[in-house]
Amino acid sequence: MAKAIDPQSSMAALFGSRLRKLRVAAGLTQAEVGSLAHVVSSRIAQLERATGAKPTLELTRVLDKELVADDLLIDLWPYVYREAYPDWSRAFIAHSARAAVIREYASHVVPGLLQTPE
Repeated sequence: MAKAIDPQSSMAALFGSRLRKLRVAAGLTQAEVGSLAHVVSSRIAQLERATGAKPTLELTRVLDKELVADDLLIDLWPYVYREAYPDWSRAFIAHSARAAVIREYASHVVPGLLQTPE
């Protein structure tokens, strides 16, 4: 059984959830969709799980056409592409918010917050 993703966790997760539903409704495997879109099956798996790189517009257009999505994936693409923070950075942001001390090392630059007019 495929690992369920929460479509409310990010736009990429919503895109992946919709892609999986369209693929299953069409009765296709990830490998078959990958073959239709001229990408490897692991790329389709990454999109469905919202891991890896975001989909390109060209790939989204091909997937939309091959899965007969009636522009659903194309309509979602700008939101996925412009999502403010990728999934991998969410943990870093959460840890930074709880941090009591933040240290930075820079051998050749004075960090911005420490720069003064003098």
